[in-house]
Amino acid sequence: MTKRVLLAVDLDFPSPRAASHAVHLAARLKLSLMLMGVAPVDGKRKKKAEFFLEDLPEAQRQWLVQVMEQGRQERVNPEIFLSSGPFFKEILSFAQSQPAIQFIVMGLPDKDLQPYRPGVHAGLDHLQERFEGEVLLVPETGKVMRLAEYFHLHHSGKGT
Repeated sequence: MTKRVLLAVDLDFPSPRAASHAVHLAARLKLSLMLMGVAPVDGKRKKKAEFFLEDLPEAQRQWLVQVMEQGRQERVNPEIFLSSGPFFKEILSFAQSQPAIQFIVMGLPDKDLQPYRPGVHAGLDHLQERFEGEVLLVPETGKVMRLAEYFHLHHSGKGT
């Protein structure tokens, strides 16, 4: 079974630095790359049984096209999957349905954006408990941390 990298993306807050890291990781380790884009459900957006690229705003579609292009340049052809619903619930459900996923890579919201992404810490904790692979957070360009490092920083008061 070919191992895979999953780039987990909250489509309201896409992370170019996480996308870049996921593409480079997949290329370096010669793994396939999957991108799971999740559009959170809110008052304007309802959970849908089917969710398509055409359902996204133009800026989000363009971001996905850029990730695809970066993948092609690195000789990695990402498979794109879209969903709507609670971010961490959708990511965990998808990861559990794909046993070949070895890494989940995701951006970490800036401190200024965290109030707009409630439940980040609880969601990461739930993901750590249930996902057997490695979760890598990309808080800034050139910096990658494992989930355990994130929780150590958070609980020691030194991090987000």
